[in-house]
Amino acid sequence: MAAELSDLCKQYDVDVIRDFGEAAKNSVSADGKVYAIPTYKQVMFVMLNKDMFDAAGIPIPQHWTWQDVREIAKKLTTGENAGKVYGFLKSTDGNVINEIVATEANRECWLNADATATNFVDNPYLRQGYQILYDMMYTDQSMMSWEDMIVQKVSANEAPIFFNKQAAMVATGSHQIRNIKDTTAFPRDFVVAFAEMPALNADQTDYYADLIVQDHLSINEKSANKEAAMEYIKWYYTEGYDPMIEGGRMPLYKNYDADRAIQIMLQGAEELVDLESAKNVLFGSYDKMQYDGSNLHKAEIALIMKEEMEAFFLKQIELDKALENMQKRCNEVLEN
Repeated sequence: MAAELSDLCKQYDVDVIRDFGEAAKNSVSADGKVYAIPTYKQVMFVMLNKDMFDAAGIPIPQHWTWQDVREIAKKLTTGENAGKVYGFLKSTDGNVINEIVATEANRECWLNADATATNFVDNPYLRQGYQILYDMMYTDQSMMSWEDMIVQKVSANEAPIFFNKQAAMVATGSHQIRNIKDTTAFPRDFVVAFAEMPALNADQTDYYADLIVQDHLSINEKSANKEAAMEYIKWYYTEGYDPMIEGGRMPLYKNYDADRAIQIMLQGAEELVDLESAKNVLFGSYDKMQYDGSNLHKAEIALIMKEEMEAFFLKQIELDKALENMQKRCNEVLEN
């Protein structure tokens, strides 16, 4: 159904890697063919209550680690029972947690090159990430326990808890922009700041951002107006994306005016957002992405990882057993 666009890309000077960065490389096939042009990036980040950080004398983090998150979360956790404020929160969206805890290595760290087998047992990245989150929940108690999050239905939307000042930090993504702007549904008197998703280790040389490239545009193979369609696509991603930005969708195009885009995106909420940190995180340079979506049996593997991770977070099995189960079950899927 989709037309091959390589010739039209040359004709209209569209270069997927040049225009959108390395994060869009999977939009081009191994033999260089293009069937769709990506336009949108969803960035995962940590949303911060800047007022709480300021009161504790903690600067907005930059290039931080999960160990930094743990230490800051302990400092910002206060109160007890219904009045408790957690230093950190992440919803029970297990698939996302599997991504955010592995910012040191791409999926090749646990999936071999031909996507026929996994390695979770000897993988230091997921092991380290899971253990830190577990310790925050049950040792530090600076993060809501997995069971409590299930009971309170913190499944896909952390906004109510964050905007009610029950958490100082929330790992979330750009889908929250609409809630940050919506002061009617989420009235608040504090400033929201942003920090990039933490790395695992301070000395790591590669950082794989948790970034999802989406909203690809294709042209029907039978279209009689392919040139006009490509002309529109180029206009749309280079300068016509403003209406999408208003709804919190960030342009993937590297040369989109970041100052104008951040102004459009946060219009009406300027006094309640730290604009500098928002620009740095939402429109930063993300050449390497942890989540590339290219592995086979993606849905089945994601479900297995979520189930075993959740069993560990619910104290049903030890971490070694969870990783062993992940590896065994995923390899069985990939063998078929």
